[in-house]
Amino acid sequence: MTRHVFINAHLLDGDNPGRRGSTVVVEDERIAAVAVAKETVPSQAGDLVYDLVGKTLMPGMVTGHFHTTYHNLGAEYGLPTAEHPPAFTAYRGMLNAQMALRAGF
Repeated sequence: MTRHVFINAHLLDGDNPGRRGSTVVVEDERIAAVAVAKETVPSQAGDLVYDLVGKTLMPGMVTGHFHTTYHNLGAEYGLPTAEHPPAFTAYRGMLNAQMALRAGF
């Protein structure tokens, strides 16, 4: 198992003010450890280390707002959701909501 270790990052975690000199360890696609400023994380053989001095590390930015019934906007003429019967539009909205949930939103 390879660990990805990001060192010397300006860390923005969404809960605290930015913290320079932070270390973030990622194992198996999950954050395993966060060390701030003078705290240390023990290194392991095989670690992939990325020096982020002068760079900012933060969670991915996503929006939770979307219209489940909109599909291929601009590809079809007319108002969105008005070109099909309401039952069809509702079914399409359900499928799009399920797809967003499976994708982690």
